[in-house]
Amino acid sequence: MTKIQYHILVCGGNSCRGTESADILGRMRETVEEAAPGAGIQVIGTGCFGLCDKGPVVKILPDGTVYTGVKPEDCTSIVREHILGGKKVERLLYAGGAVQRKQIRIALSLLPA
Repeated sequence: MTKIQYHILVCGGNSCRGTESADILGRMRETVEEAAPGAGIQVIGTGCFGLCDKGPVVKILPDGTVYTGVKPEDCTSIVREHILGGKKVERLLYAGGAVQRKQIRIALSLLPA
């Protein structure tokens, strides 16, 4: 079993979904499979990161890099330059400092207590 070295998190919140995040998720998975099959890179669709005005958003773990305004054609650069090459894609880096959340996150359970 391959140990996961990197997680590529693609925002699936409402704003990001409206700006190609589903395409980015698919393209990112294709790019990883083509460029680095079996390399321990997992691509995951997530919920909102709270950067709705900066989307689509992609976050790389474990280093915590946040890319904003990502387009499907940027997936190759993120995988080849950052993940495989160790060099962050400067033009896509989130430059806003700490994430300021204007949303209140509420989790509701539909199961009886």
